[in-house]
Amino acid sequence: MNRRSDSQEVPVVIVGAGPVGLFLAIELGRHGVECLLVEQQAEHFVGFPTTNNLSIRTMEHRRRWGIASRVREAVAMLPYARLWLTSVGGCELARVEYPRNGDAVPLPYSPETFVWAPKPFFDPIIAELAHSLTSVRIRFGLRFDGFQQDDEGVTVSLTDLARGARRLADRVFRLTPQP
Repeated sequence: MNRRSDSQEVPVVIVGAGPVGLFLAIELGRHGVECLLVEQQAEHFVGFPTTNNLSIRTMEHRRRWGIASRVREAVAMLPYARLWLTSVGGCELARVEYPRNGDAVPLPYSPETFVWAPKPFFDPIIAELAHSLTSVRIRFGLRFDGFQQDDEGVTVSLTDLARGARRLADRVFRLTPQP
């Protein structure tokens, strides 16, 4: 198979820089595994809270990565309550108030607590950690178009959206099989 002049070889390509893609890139990067994380959005910012609740186990992983306190501090003073309404802007049927993240007391089985951390507060912290790992490369504005596998490995086709959405890939990354 002919390789394009702009191809690169990496052992892992991750598609999507949401929490799962970032978590995978961080785990691989912390173990020295070179990876490329591609995201079709032009930048990494979500202006609405699509992720809200981080479980105790998730926070234990953030502690292992050294960022649990940063996550807690970023949202420490945010009030948190769950409301049940008849409709958006309708009558309130019930409300459950939770302690602010900074006031939460750990349970006896873990040093961490459940944390309410909306995506606009949480994602920049994990994105910064992923960017800090030398074996992790993150590229925004690249759309995953597909892949082909043969005896030599896997070729991943990506389109650079800043140059215009073209069906032919602007970049092809050649993945080499590991022995």
